[in-house]
Amino acid sequence: MPIHRRFLAGDLTAKSDLNFSWCPVLVSIAHLLCLLTVLVKNHFWDYNILSLLLLPNFGGAQQMTRSIHSEDYDRLKSLLVEAREAAGLSQYDVAEHLNRPQSFVSKYERGERRLDVIEFLEVAHALSANPFTLLLGLNLVVNPVGDDQATQIKKPTILDQWSISPEELTILAVDNPSLRGILLGYIAELKFRETWLNHPDITSSFKHDDHSRKGKGDRVITFRGHEFVFEVKSLQTNSIRRNSDGWTAQAQVDASDRRNVVFSDGSCVQTTCLRVGEFDILAVNIFSIDQKWEFVFAKNSDLPRSTSKIYNELQKSELLKSSVKIFFPLQHPFTDDPYHLLEEIIEERSKVERISLSSDLR
Repeated sequence: MPIHRRFLAGDLTAKSDLNFSWCPVLVSIAHLLCLLTVLVKNHFWDYNILSLLLLPNFGGAQQMTRSIHSEDYDRLKSLLVEAREAAGLSQYDVAEHLNRPQSFVSKYERGERRLDVIEFLEVAHALSANPFTLLLGLNLVVNPVGDDQATQIKKPTILDQWSISPEELTILAVDNPSLRGILLGYIAELKFRETWLNHPDITSSFKHDDHSRKGKGDRVITFRGHEFVFEVKSLQTNSIRRNSDGWTAQAQVDASDRRNVVFSDGSCVQTTCLRVGEFDILAVNIFSIDQKWEFVFAKNSDLPRSTSKIYNELQKSELLKSSVKIFFPLQHPFTDDPYHLLEEIIEERSKVERISLSSDLR
């Protein structure tokens, strides 16, 4: 029986057939595994997808090629370069985000250095690229039943490909809060798109590059001819408090990294706080409450301002509070109907335009 099938069948002696220590490698690939598992439902088994990122050769007949010299790894390098260029980033920009020297980026793009799984995940994040999409672009497909059998087979899941059980995946997610947070963030964006962006009046939807800093927001849509920016966030699990009427919780509403913010008076500070008007609607997933992918929404203009003493009064008035409290049953400014908020914003914009036009005519 192939070694990956023996693992799935619970045969722990299969470990003895490997030329390397399995457990440390399993731990090191766990981060990417957690992310990919929920994004991929079907894919063909392929040993090379492991080899490309981290693992040395398996023993036996089905050996993997040395990944840094393979055609598949050359394709992965090309995909990373294409993703960087599509994001409008230089090697220096990516290196800065990774807190690495520019030579690090240059070497992995030229194939002088192989990325391990954790580095690959970090690079994908720096490029605002979906790791699953990058791997899918490799088109690595083999037939596990053998080349001599022209049989159509069912695509194994990521759990099959990485030889890990649902129970092991659960343990990894539970024991690693930071990984769980990253995973939930990706899923929340996916569920938001699936649940709320199928309205017939939504004619387009896209995502700005997070690291170009020229456009912000997790999702930009066009609704009835007007452009809106959504920021998708999650509840802080440890802040949830249940009571006889419902619950209260905090949502983290800030950027993932510090950046320079210039205010209306010309002053500038480095902060993770988001600005008033930087996006239009905040969408908070409340999955942590009842394990259901539901969202609540609030207009940017209705969110509380910063109260931090490190900012002056004008700066506080132009920065959003980094943590916002949500009550259920829902209280202002939150609602479960984003389309009503979109209509309100359209009316507010129209009012401003009418006032501006009236002023111009005087």
